[in-house]
Amino acid sequence: MDTSLSGMAFYVPELKLGFQARLPAKASKEHIFFFEALAVCSAFHYFTDMMGQKMDRLVVYSDNTNTVSIFDSLHTILPYSRILISAMTKVLDNHIDFCMLHICGVDNPISDALSHYLNDLAISLCPGLVIQEFQPPQDALGAIKK
Repeated sequence: MDTSLSGMAFYVPELKLGFQARLPAKASKEHIFFFEALAVCSAFHYFTDMMGQKMDRLVVYSDNTNTVSIFDSLHTILPYSRILISAMTKVLDNHIDFCMLHICGVDNPISDALSHYLNDLAISLCPGLVIQEFQPPQDALGAIKK
């Protein structure tokens, strides 16, 4: 997964699927960590909702060491705690073993292209890539489920 000032993205190499969501116009560089964590949470939601009980393991790569740290330690502060709780609820409810790993940005070109909305570049790097928009989970943003 990756985040830029243009958007959040995650990429599923085995399925040749890319997902992206635009960041709010007011987002600045100081908000990137929040959106990096939100992109990881969105990936957890996608995989548990789409794969459900068919999946028992998930590995997520991020080039942001702070994001890797909160998902490795399961420890953070507000507003990141909502994101972490949302992601871990999905993981626990679906009995998924997950691992968060760091990847250098240069080794993550497809997710990087998707996060910048450079879709032609992403497709040239992964011919056959299907790109879809995603909505971050509302509970991670503080919205209450009814």
